[in-house]
Amino acid sequence: MALKPWRDLVAGITAQAEPIRDIEAVSARAAPGRTLVAAVKAARPLPAEAHAVMDGFALGSAPPGRYRILSGRQKHLAIDEAVPVAAGDPVPLGAAAVALAARVQRDGERLTVTEARRQDNIRRAGEEAAAGDAIIAAGTRLDARHVALAAAAGITRFPVARPIGVAMLALHDGVEPLPQAAILAALLESPAIRTSEPLSLREDQLG
Repeated sequence: MALKPWRDLVAGITAQAEPIRDIEAVSARAAPGRTLVAAVKAARPLPAEAHAVMDGFALGSAPPGRYRILSGRQKHLAIDEAVPVAAGDPVPLGAAAVALAARVQRDGERLTVTEARRQDNIRRAGEEAAAGDAIIAAGTRLDARHVALAAAAGITRFPVARPIGVAMLALHDGVEPLPQAAILAALLESPAIRTSEPLSLREDQLG
């Protein structure tokens, strides 16, 4: 049997290939390695709620000012109130800024902030994306970063292309099947490719 150059084989296969049009929805766990066929849109604002980006005190009005320190989680802050927060904590409604703990003066339950320059230190709800905004483009090959982003936006299913099916046939002229077929199948294995069980045949069995 005449051998063909590798480039000719690739060109022949490519000429017969057609775009995969079938779509299936997969879970976040099965998504890495698959290709999106439609943009993923946020199901909720990203981030979902305003939160502090630094440790300090959430203030009811922009500094400078003097504030009464409240304890525990608060739903709302008046202009003269403050509440301690850690990075990542949600901030109450009405919070104008988060003052860094190292830049305030505390006297019992009173807090004085003399820093006149406003430093927000708050990541606002919907700052990165609003509900309905596209957050991952069609054609993206998904990985753990995309799954994490989608989870933060309330997405748990992904529309992806059906995996490519690859049939494995190895021809040999010896007694034993070629081990290279199994090796090649293992190399091709990925979430986007489904390989058949490698079939080894001697050339005289093709008849």
